[in-house]
Amino acid sequence: MLKLRKAIEGEEKKALEIGNLGRKIMQSRSNPQWDTGYPQIDLLTEDIKIGRLYFAFDNNNSEEILGMAVFQEEKDAGYEAESFWTLKGDYISIHRLVALKNGVGRFLIKEGLKLAKSDNKIVRIDTHPKNKAMRKLIESCGFTSCGSFYQEEYIDGLYAIAYELLP
Repeated sequence: MLKLRKAIEGEEKKALEIGNLGRKIMQSRSNPQWDTGYPQIDLLTEDIKIGRLYFAFDNNNSEEILGMAVFQEEKDAGYEAESFWTLKGDYISIHRLVALKNGVGRFLIKEGLKLAKSDNKIVRIDTHPKNKAMRKLIESCGFTSCGSFYQEEYIDGLYAIAYELLP
């Protein structure tokens, strides 16, 4: 069984380590999504300071981080510029999701959905077209692709695929 805990100040290096492991997993699957060094320590530090970065743990081992995700409740500048969203309104966006073991990604998305449902918000998420594992996970959780947009940090020049789940 998995549990979720908000990351706290002082855990920035742990978050960076999880991000680096996530990048290695992506690279092993020929996915260049985070090849630019994303997510950087300053972004993870901001996530923790704002209180939007969460770690997933095994219930029996609270020392081993099995994944992380950002549940961003404030508006996302990249998302605000796009017009393809099905619904307008308040939303939560899920970012920087890393799953180091099977089932952790689904757990993290479901936790984001619980948060959104409690506030009756739309949920948005995006990923790189070559991130087949994430695309499959997102779609299996009920999200619908609604468009694509340019992501500056993608070194291959591809667009991110945007998904949303309606309340």
